[in-house]
Amino acid sequence: MEQGLEYPLKDFMARYRSLSEEEFLHRFPLPFLVIPGEKHKIAPKLGEEKKNASLKDNLKTMEFSLSDLANALPTTFQKVDMENAVVFPLAQKEENRGKKILKIGRDPSNDLFLDDPEVSTYHASLIWKENLPMVEPCFYIMDHGSTNGTYVDSLGIQPHKEILLKDQCTVEIGMNFFFIFYHPDTFYFCVSRAKIDL
Repeated sequence: MEQGLEYPLKDFMARYRSLSEEEFLHRFPLPFLVIPGEKHKIAPKLGEEKKNASLKDNLKTMEFSLSDLANALPTTFQKVDMENAVVFPLAQKEENRGKKILKIGRDPSNDLFLDDPEVSTYHASLIWKENLPMVEPCFYIMDHGSTNGTYVDSLGIQPHKEILLKDQCTVEIGMNFFFIFYHPDTFYFCVSRAKIDL
């Protein structure tokens, strides 16, 4: 399996969930983008109010043990449609290695090639900065003045401005690509603990 391509999440999990955390992070040092399934089932609707939960339902949430909490999957991953989700293990093309930038766009020369007319030729870039030794790098996204824009947590970002990507934020590229952004360690946690029929 090559990095920089897309794979059904179930296939990815079947192949890599048995790796140790050290092996996984060595093989996949960069973040993951996950298409979680149908966007309207995942993304919160603006103005949507939470339904009032009964007292009984609220009390049920208190029945977890500490080990349950430690092993609980992040909410973003719990909402992933395992049958239809697609994972993109991010990786640079050979000629771009050594640079702390990953290019995204419709041109095949991009590190992440998205073959869609709503995505600009050179749509955006993912940039990472290592602030301190032994501290996980910070990841940013920058839109290159694309036609249909780049969105982080449903907010359009200004062209040519670096925007910090928080672990498990949503990223939209153009009109048709809705991703959840995972740091490698978070994604390993999800893949290694998720219950799924493979």
